[in-house]
Amino acid sequence: MNKDSSVDSQDLPKWLWLWFPPLIFIPHAITRSMDQETHGYWMKGETSFIELGTFSFLVIAVLFGICILISRARVREWYFKPWVLMLCLGCVYFAGEEVSWGHHWGFHPFGEEVTQSLIAGNDQDEPNLHNQGGLIGSLLDQWPRAMLSLAALVGGILVPLLSRYRRRIRWPNDWIWPTMVCLPTSLFAVTVTVPSKVKDAIVGEEHSFGGWGETKEYLLAFFLMLYCCSLFFRLRRGVIADQVGGTGTAGNLRDMDSAGPGFSRGSGDQQFSRSQAGS
Repeated sequence: MNKDSSVDSQDLPKWLWLWFPPLIFIPHAITRSMDQETHGYWMKGETSFIELGTFSFLVIAVLFGICILISRARVREWYFKPWVLMLCLGCVYFAGEEVSWGHHWGFHPFGEEVTQSLIAGNDQDEPNLHNQGGLIGSLLDQWPRAMLSLAALVGGILVPLLSRYRRRIRWPNDWIWPTMVCLPTSLFAVTVTVPSKVKDAIVGEEHSFGGWGETKEYLLAFFLMLYCCSLFFRLRRGVIADQVGGTGTAGNLRDMDSAGPGFSRGSGDQQFSRSQAGS
């Protein structure tokens, strides 16, 4: 996490992380004002706006993760790129499961035999893992969902707020934590299903329109996309390199050790300036 207010100018644009996330509630409101079938088609189906949006965000997250992995950035923390690799693999799993590995589009990446085997043990007759019955389904569905929701709560809400309003707090490995750009999306993600769950508990049955579980997945996917994009741009602009003591990327950032004494990193750019007059 950046230690000064320059983080906002070195991170993602405000329109993307502040104004875009709540737009998802507009089609919800429009389709809910029509009928259940229309709402289900656009907001809950396998080819719905929500499902395709979730898949698209995860693909973008993976692409930015790959850009980080193949970049020439040198970060002294050895686990930086393994962490990004694990993040990419998680996004691939999330995206594949979200679209049943392309089954609804006519793709069978694991072969017809494996596809039919997955469908046979699936609660929704889909070739995916998270809808499998028994313990396997719980481990591959509820546990990852709970862990990602916890990551959004702690990393996307609590840490950015504490870092912003309690400047003296020093987090270990600051670069690994989400910045303020993940806060609005994380807040929506962890709260979007709360009203419907409260209503269901009071009424005793699920609301006929529902669909908030899919919206939560949409927001969690957007959270992952923002996090990967933020990592990439902060690394490219030298922000992460400053935090962990490494060097920048894209051939524009040089090793500060080789620059010799009297040189220091500028705030918010990729230039070095003399810090001692007359040197």
